[in-house]
Amino acid sequence: MSMTTTYTGIRIADFPDLGAFTDTSSVVGEHAGSGRFDAIAVRDYVANYTIGATAGTGRFWTSDTPPARVARVIDRMFVGGAAVVSDGRETPVAKSWLDASPAGWVGVTSQMITLSTIGGVGITGAARTSDEPSATYNAAVGVVGYAQNDIAVSPPGGGAWGFYGHAVRGNSGTGSAFAMEVEIANVGSVVDVSAYGAAQPGMTVGHLIGSGGEQAIAGPVNPASAAIVIISEQTRNATARTGALFDKGIVFQADAIAGTDGSTGTAVAIEMGKGHTIRWQQPGGAGTPAGYIRSDLSSTAAITGMVFNNTGIAFYSLVSPGFASENPIFLIEASNTAVNYLAMGAGNAGTPPGVFSVGADTDIDLFLGPKAAGLVWFATAPGVATTPSNFSPQNYLAIKAGSGSTYYVPCHASPW
Repeated sequence: MSMTTTYTGIRIADFPDLGAFTDTSSVVGEHAGSGRFDAIAVRDYVANYTIGATAGTGRFWTSDTPPARVARVIDRMFVGGAAVVSDGRETPVAKSWLDASPAGWVGVTSQMITLSTIGGVGITGAARTSDEPSATYNAAVGVVGYAQNDIAVSPPGGGAWGFYGHAVRGNSGTGSAFAMEVEIANVGSVVDVSAYGAAQPGMTVGHLIGSGGEQAIAGPVNPASAAIVIISEQTRNATARTGALFDKGIVFQADAIAGTDGSTGTAVAIEMGKGHTIRWQQPGGAGTPAGYIRSDLSSTAAITGMVFNNTGIAFYSLVSPGFASENPIFLIEASNTAVNYLAMGAGNAGTPPGVFSVGADTDIDLFLGPKAAGLVWFATAPGVATTPSNFSPQNYLAIKAGSGSTYYVPCHASPW
């Protein structure tokens, strides 16, 4: 007997009714590899594995009892707008809006394509730890991307990307565009992390970048080239048009870090360990250092900081690591009208280091100004000098007082 059945909008026509479906069937609904199909079995399969399905085994693994059912799509799957328009050709003729975009290669090479027909979200992955039936894993990951470069030589531009995000703001658009937005929410207590304690139980981190991953557990790995690299597409890709640049590299919103609102208070924006260096390179691509800033400090008695304030640049010695008390040790006053300034230089062998007056004026004094009744100290010379009755100065030293008066101190080229 043959039958025609319509089930959830899907028509199963003229299938021979072969009775109960058995697990030995090689294809869903196929009776024991005979090439003949059971309409009831196909109907049940559609009910369990199509959108809107309500039936299921309630199991997850095929090793469970009873075993979970696994729906398999061997070739490609198009969902939503992709199912309506895309023809699936290597060189598409009927194109979706994605196929017709500059990133059309994405659709051409995708195993599964979902194009939302209402805007919104194209695809969602979600998980929660409370759904795990045991404490074996105690983990939930909403979306996982995994890519492996396992060919001996990659073609130019080839590689492997665990995740690739591409967003475009059209020239007529008024909204924003983000290639990737990462949000973290902490409704519990704050767990501190530091350069020497970056992996803490209970920490909440917006973006965690690690090197090695599961591969480091499986076997030895080498250092990765960099954690973050900011590039210009017009430099990397010769066919890219000019203008593909970032207006700024990294921006911290004024009140984004706890401790300061951008007007009052302090907060740690970047934290590093001993020996970590901020380094500049000379142009030319040879990797020659041009300048660097580094901390080699390992004693709490010598904690030193530099602060830009409304007076100029202040250097502090920190009384406590928590920035609770800072003692000033040096100040460079700022001036937006100055034409003369101070220079200091090291000395070669046999030559002392120097402090110099430099600037636009032809003759520039060097002012040393003690506070109130304070004096300028010089290194103490050995011995006691007395002036003989026949002393005749050969030269004099001119010193200008804070009042502007000049005083001349007699001196002799050799001891007397």
